[in-house]
Amino acid sequence: MVGTRRGSHLRNQGRTRLGLDITSSDGGVPEAVFGFSAHPDNPDAPTNSSP
Repeated sequence: MVGTRRGSHLRNQGRTRLGLDITSSDGGVPEAVFGFSAHPDNPDAPTNSSP
């Protein structure tokens, strides 16, 4: 389950990069951060992330 996932999504506003990072410190509770950012095909897309 721990790891990094990357991909893209085509929306009405154009293509957006997606990322998901799942970490766990010393076998503790997993933590996930999801983010999205501009894709080279759509440089004006917003960038954001959330824990």
